[in-house]
Amino acid sequence: MNKFIAKAVTIIALSLAIAATLHAGVYTPDNLPLPISSHKVNYITNPDNILSSTAMDSINSTLSVLEQEKGVKSLVIVIESIEGDDPYEFAMEIGNKYGVGNKQNTGLIIVLATVDRSYYILTGEGLEKFLPDALCKRIENRVMVPQLKKSNWDAAILHTARAIYDTLNGESELQREENNEYGNKVVIAIILITVSLLLILIIFVCFEKWKDKECPHCKQRKLQLTNREFKTNKIGTRKLIIKRYKCSSCGKEVTRRYYIDLTGNNNTGPFAGGGFSGRIGGGFSGGSFRGGSFGGGSFGGGGAGGRF
Repeated sequence: MNKFIAKAVTIIALSLAIAATLHAGVYTPDNLPLPISSHKVNYITNPDNILSSTAMDSINSTLSVLEQEKGVKSLVIVIESIEGDDPYEFAMEIGNKYGVGNKQNTGLIIVLATVDRSYYILTGEGLEKFLPDALCKRIENRVMVPQLKKSNWDAAILHTARAIYDTLNGESELQREENNEYGNKVVIAIILITVSLLLILIIFVCFEKWKDKECPHCKQRKLQLTNREFKTNKIGTRKLIIKRYKCSSCGKEVTRRYYIDLTGNNNTGPFAGGGFSGRIGGGFSGGSFRGGSFGGGSFGGGGAGGRF
């Protein structure tokens, strides 16, 4: 009897597991339901009820302020699975199919597929310069992924939305780290270029001195400098340097002449340039996204994603 009950329990458990798999949300750009129209602003499609209503309210509040202040129209997609398991292509198709964003292409799409264990932050072309790929990846690695690994779906999306908001307002520590890293890379590049040029100059000078000591008669590097003269032409445009050598090997004398241009044509002036301005100061424009009314944006910008 006990064996019969055990087998029955096993069969029921397997049936439930298979049923759960069959009913798991697998979505394409064509069957994905857009955020439901309501009296409240809604930027989230959550057909599998993965996010709690409390988290959705907080996320919508953050994204609403982001749109009002920066004109960034957002769409958050939280589902179980994507057909084809490619969150980037999925987000791109959704963005272009429904015109997520506005005419300035400042759209933002955040995708999370919990069963596939994949995610992606996709930015429109107009938003990419303010939220570049490297910064999207940093937000994911520092903010989103640690929560995803603990299956804290609410915290993962909410903290990501807030991190993006802070970044676009110039208040993110992650952005400051990114700027510092960029500045450090520039300084290192300048130092490496300077050192390389100095090494080339030193090698060139050493090579010239090495060549100067070679006697054209016996080919031995035994030339010794005996005299040096300087002459300038009458109009003062060229200087002539005359060097006289004597070879300690064959005893022959060698005279060499060098000309220096005094016109200043080889002088170079300092660079004149401006600076970069990296803060968004309300330069975006846009209305609100309520219940699926997008603003005709298009994608082709950047972003980042991965698996957890």
